[in-house]
Amino acid sequence: MKTSFLLIALLIGSVISTNAQESSWELPKINIPLVSEGEEIANLGVEKSLEYADLKVGSRSYRILLNNSSKKCKIIDLESDKVLAEGKSLNSYQLANLTFTDGEVLNFEKKKKKEGYDIIGPSGLLFSVENRGVASVEVTNEKELIAQSIFVFKRLRDLYRQTPDVYNYYTDYYSSLYNR
Repeated sequence: MKTSFLLIALLIGSVISTNAQESSWELPKINIPLVSEGEEIANLGVEKSLEYADLKVGSRSYRILLNNSSKKCKIIDLESDKVLAEGKSLNSYQLANLTFTDGEVLNFEKKKKKEGYDIIGPSGLLFSVENRGVASVEVTNEKELIAQSIFVFKRLRDLYRQTPDVYNYYTDYYSSLYNR
């Protein structure tokens, strides 16, 4: 009896341990395909708490980290675990830049419009917001695609992080002849 119970316990334990070792889990993400001329060129996976986003361009993967308080961002290459680029002044209406580790600097200018704003990059329009929605804009190279995905992720954070302020004004209720 003891040996059969021990044998069954070992069998169940080994099944549970092999299933636990084989499972590969990921955090749930919001997947946003970045499409050019009907063909998907990249996929932006935004983590549901909006803390980071993973950009997959072909076989390469990047992680986008934004810091709203200091108006900075970092792009990390997930294959080498090294910082690919750092950005500054991305939240303001002044000149912003993204500096890559190879020395290339992309400067951006944010221009207000009546129903939104445009981000102008080194080779023209990079990102456009019209009537609270993102307009599609073509990019020329991978670095501009990375920069565009930063602004897409930032726009998602701006839209979904704003919690409405709810004010409840309570008045005293007095019983009167008319309120009965």
